[in-house]
Order: sequence, then C-alpha cells, then structure tokens
Amino acid sequence: MTAISAHSVRAWDASAHVTLLTDASSLPGLSAIEGGFDDIVVAEAPDAEARVRSRHLKTKARHFVNGHFLFLDSDTIVCGDLSPLTAKTADLAAVADQHRNTPALVDLEEEVFKACGWRPPRRVSLNSGVVYWRDTSAAHALAASWHEKWQTCWHVTGRHNDQQALNSAIEDGNATVIELAADYNAQLGLRPEKAFDARIWHIFASDRGRVPTFRTVFDRYWNCDAPIELSELSRLFSRPHPFSVRGPLDALVVSLLSRRRSEANLPFDDWRRLWLAGDRISAFKALGRVARFAARQRLKEFVKRWTAGAWHP
Repeated sequence: MTAISAHSVRAWDASAHVTLLTDASSLPGLSAIEGGFDDIVVAEAPDAEARVRSRHLKTKARHFVNGHFLFLDSDTIVCGDLSPLTAKTADLAAVADQHRNTPALVDLEEEVFKACGWRPPRRVSLNSGVVYWRDTSAAHALAASWHEKWQTCWHVTGRHNDQQALNSAIEDGNATVIELAADYNAQLGLRPEKAFDARIWHIFASDRGRVPTFRTVFDRYWNCDAPIELSELSRLFSRPHPFSVRGPLDALVVSLLSRRRSEANLPFDDWRRLWLAGDRISAFKALGRVARFAARQRLKEFVKRWTAGAWHP
C-alpha cells in the first residue's frame, strides 16, 4: 500500500519529491515496492514490533527529512490537487481527527491524557496521518516534544498511539498550528461521506480485522499480491470515491453515503457500512432493525396525532 500511496502523489504532481522513511528491520520487505520514491531514508528505530517502530519514525520525521514537507501515512491515497498547501505559513497544518468540531476527548484519549498527566487540549484534536510540516525552529521544537511525549505514552500506558502525544505537544508548545479543511484528510473509516470531492483518502489500515471495513478498489494491492499497473492506478486515483462497486446495489449504497449529512461517525453496525464491507447478511439484519424502528416511530406519531384529534383519514 505504501507504493500505491507514493504513485498517487506522482499522479497528481509529477514534480513532487517523494521520500520513503523506514528502518533497517523493514528493509527486507521493500523489495516488493516498485519505484515511486526519489530517495529512501533509513533511520534508527527501537528493537520492537513494527507498529512501535513506525510510530517512532513518524514522530521523528521532522528530524529526518529536510525542508517543508507533507507527511502521509502509508494508508493514504492522494486524489486531488495539493498545491494550495505550499501557501500555508503555519509551522504545522492538519485536519481535525474524526472530523470532529469540538475539543472534547473520547474515552481512550481521556485515559491517555490522564495517565500521562497531560493537560487536555483546548482546541480540536488533529489527526496525525496527514501533516504539513514547515522547516522552522518552532516546528522542530514541536516535533521534538511530540516524540518525547509519544515515548512517555508508550512507556506509561503500553500503547503505541502517537496522536494524543501530538495534540498534547501542540497544547503545550508555541508553534503556530492551523486546521486544514476536511478534504485534505478524508478519514473514510469514520466519515465515509468525506470521500467525495476529497484531496486525500485516508483508508485507516489499522481498522482491518477489528471492525467492518469498507472494501476499496485498492484492496487487490493491499499485500502486494498484484503487480502495480500504473495505467489502472491513474484511473483509480481520479475516481470520485474509492469504494468498490460490484453491482447496482453497491452503487445505490455508495450514493446514499454521498448524501449523508450527519456530524457523527458512521456506526460500526450501520447497514451501509456492513454492506460495503461485504457482510450482506449482517447488513440485511441491520436494515431490518432500522425498518422496524422507523415503523414504530410512525406508529407512535399516528397514535399521538389520533389522540390529539389532529388525524384525518
């Protein structure tokens, strides 16, 4: 998937300088990655599982890479013009995590902040999967604080999560930080409607196997099981959405998602999610629950109007 992400950058900006940041333990797996990178930076990382090593590199990316740059998680796909980012003058720019609009923390975040003794953020938490870094002293100081706080979180809680550490570093630091529009990091696992008219799709690879995950047109490349076909990829990068459509019913569900206007995350048991995840039986069961609930609501409204004398045949 890393190679696909790199090729998506090239598809939208052929002049982009693309750097792969990795560690020595991951080098053997790079033989499956064909092109797409101008250079490869091999950095030191702790002797730990892959997820810990990746967060180590992620929180130190500002240290290892020179100049202004856009950091992208390997499960992101560029699907639109990113050139407006070069006009940003803040030390750091990123999209709100979960596309939320309040500083309120969810349960896991509260646990981490409390365990680490950090002050809760007063601004909306940002997602660390797509971050535009400028090469400034304030940005470097923020990045150093992020890495330090991530290490604290890892050792105190045993969790490798890096996002709470980033938002704590932003809260405590003096760097200028701006929130980017949602289209720069459409977080599909939570708000699939953001995929339409997005500039970057964030597929959330870490959700696979844990929760119902949308099938996408990039799944065949997920474990490098299929050869990279650049002509096909160029077409896929220009699609209005990344969801796999295998028939008219799939197309109908995707259309319904495109019209979703809720400010809440799409529940994991929502029938539309289950359908596009390929679990048709669970989707039908969930849809049946929705239909029964709607019928009960209509019956309650009918009874209410009847008893009030407001109903007319």
